[in-house]
Amino acid sequence: MIKKFRIPFEVVIVLVVLIPHLYAAFSPPASLMNWYRTDDAYYYFIVARNVAAGHGFTFDLINRTNGFHPLWLFINIPIFAFSGVDRILPLRIIVMLLALLNAATGVVIYRLLKKYFLFGTAALISMLWVLLPSIHQVTTEDGLEGGLNAFSLAALLLISSWFLDKVKREKQAKWDLIWVGLIGALALFSRLDNVFTFTAVGIWLVLRSFPFPKYLIFDEILIVAGIFGAAILRFGFSDEYEVALLSTYTMLVLAMLIKPVVYLFFGLYKALPSPSKIKGVMRILLAVTSASLILGAIMVLLNSIGIFKAFPRSMVFYDWGLTIILIFASRTCFSRLFSEKGQQFLQVWLVWIREHLKRIFVDGVKYFSPGAIMMVVYMTWNKVHFGTPMPISGQVKHWWSTLPNTVYGHPFNLKVFLSVSSSGNYGPWSLATTWLDKGINYLLTRYDKLSEPNYWLVFVVSIGLIVWGVSALLRSSRLDWQEKIHRIGLHALLAGCLLQISYYLATSYPNPRTWYWVGEMLCIILFTAVLLEALAHFLINHQFKEKGILIVEIVLMVVLVYLNIRYLTSLTPWSDKAGRNEDYLADARGLEKYTPPGAVIGMTGGGTVAYFVRDRSIVNLDGLMNSAEYLKALQNDEGQKFLDAMGITYINGSEYMVTASDPYMGLFKDRLKRIGTIRGLEGFTLFKYLNPLLEGE
Repeated sequence: MIKKFRIPFEVVIVLVVLIPHLYAAFSPPASLMNWYRTDDAYYYFIVARNVAAGHGFTFDLINRTNGFHPLWLFINIPIFAFSGVDRILPLRIIVMLLALLNAATGVVIYRLLKKYFLFGTAALISMLWVLLPSIHQVTTEDGLEGGLNAFSLAALLLISSWFLDKVKREKQAKWDLIWVGLIGALALFSRLDNVFTFTAVGIWLVLRSFPFPKYLIFDEILIVAGIFGAAILRFGFSDEYEVALLSTYTMLVLAMLIKPVVYLFFGLYKALPSPSKIKGVMRILLAVTSASLILGAIMVLLNSIGIFKAFPRSMVFYDWGLTIILIFASRTCFSRLFSEKGQQFLQVWLVWIREHLKRIFVDGVKYFSPGAIMMVVYMTWNKVHFGTPMPISGQVKHWWSTLPNTVYGHPFNLKVFLSVSSSGNYGPWSLATTWLDKGINYLLTRYDKLSEPNYWLVFVVSIGLIVWGVSALLRSSRLDWQEKIHRIGLHALLAGCLLQISYYLATSYPNPRTWYWVGEMLCIILFTAVLLEALAHFLINHQFKEKGILIVEIVLMVVLVYLNIRYLTSLTPWSDKAGRNEDYLADARGLEKYTPPGAVIGMTGGGTVAYFVRDRSIVNLDGLMNSAEYLKALQNDEGQKFLDAMGITYINGSEYMVTASDPYMGLFKDRLKRIGTIRGLEGFTLFKYLNPLLEGE
């Protein structure tokens, strides 16, 4: 077996990442600006700059704000303290910082995989993470917390695997789980919605020897597929789905609790006769039908007492039909997995809990205490300093979903969930599904067959073929893939990601962005490692040499390096086009031309402009980087008074947005006098804000 490389492969990863990024970091300012693709990055930069300058946590030098994930902001503060008044130097430093985080994540992924996978698999997957443009854009180019988030999640899986290895060798120390908890806290404060993954990993570690039946996670996946499939059959992919969002999510949670218990009662997990025989058919039909009746009765009861806005009862029927198909298919393809003979799981579980109750409590305290203590301190600090315990940005986005006529975001529906919507890579699984969406659209367009029914027919058939192919590969490879998944913690990461997605689905959260889905991207990459390992074992079992497989993998890595270098050099060219070397300043200079020094200018967004504008204050009108008092004023229809008191003198934004959409058309009623469109601010119009408190000035 090939286990070593002459040069430590970690060194290769670091060099492959850092050298091209040095080119990008020192590129001319106009090219460097191509790196930061989103306005949101400048929200962090401006607040960090103001903190470093002694102004406190503020975006506009007027309002206190906590609309940020804390760890990334605190990392940025010393960079801006070192850079002083220079606006370009910190951007160069952050390019290299994110490159270092990307390289570190690649190293962590490599070390996580190399313990349980072939060298070629670990090496190729780590290089895929650090070099693939669709990952690089989210973790390295956005200038946001994505790179830190990726590193902390990968580190949490690595140290969890390290801890379980020590437990297996009976060499764990009493402080080991506390160190794991500290890394978990790092992940938690990298992105606060990592609370779901933090919790899932903790449960995995604390219940590490719990006798979970192997089939349970697979049946839970089938249950998720059945519920979402029922929603698709009932609503298609129309926005009508939003009305039944809460009921769908509730039905999913109840199904995941009820169905396995009913299946256990009907004996679907012990010596199940073949589904091709009448006894096996009847047992499956009775189990699925009973579970659906119980689930449907509870959902109807909850609907009758007014818990939901809407609950389509036909979903119970659709779920029943899909579940029968999925149960028959799973028991046919994986009959051994779903037939653990003679298991009396309830009795075994109770005995195990009695024997391990003390250890569960102690281990739970060790793992969860660091994150819990730090979260209490963080929330207390927020409440005292900002008037709200959690970041204001999340509260603002939830409030957006209540506005009847807002332009913010897009509905997070099932189509976005599958990442095959017009929103493209906004979906959590876009790394795996975007190519499929593009392929289907290309194929149907070429033959002039593109339509909604044809698209979904081809999509469902394609997914079915992919699932069949993956199942066949895992079976024929003779790889213990379940053990591999457990060793690297992929099951815990997946559980955390599904809970995170469910949270956004259930709360109708508008405008989820690409950097929300770093955990899902890591899930996809790690599952790709399992598939690549299965393929390698399949080939070795059929007399292919491991050395030959490794050569192919090395060639693929070289191709990835070449494509990455081409991508980065095209993104940040060193040759400025004539007359365009300061185009990135056009927006800020345009505002400076038409507004006096000291002007207080309200903007929707405004991060990039606020970063470069001189002697003006930019107020973030959407509220993401504003105060809790501002949000409260908007909610109470007192926003106009708040803006007046703040001393707003100009409004700059999309004319339609500020005059015809919520909340701005009410907020600016009888307050705007149009000045005109400013060169450089494409699509933005400048208005004089008629502030009655300043009329005499």
